[in-house]
Amino acid sequence: MAAYSSTPLARKLGIKAATTVVVVNGPANYQKLLGQAAHDVGFSDWIGSDSSLVHFFTTQRGELQKQLTRLRKNFPDTGRLWIS
Repeated sequence: MAAYSSTPLARKLGIKAATTVVVVNGPANYQKLLGQAAHDVGFSDWIGSDSSLVHFFTTQRGELQKQLTRLRKNFPDTGRLWIS
């Protein structure tokens, strides 16, 4: 488990250069948490056909159920959804 702990967050999430990331309800310091990788990716407030990853943060099951319907409607077939 120690090796996984030292793995950079961007690598754990599969974020690579030229990735477009949509962060929903994320922490204010999200880009800082990604480290250097944050400089090589694009961030968007909207899910579009170029969205590579949607990282959705919630602590409420009801919010997750509600938002999943919206996310699925706009989500590209090749995109990834990560829920935290």
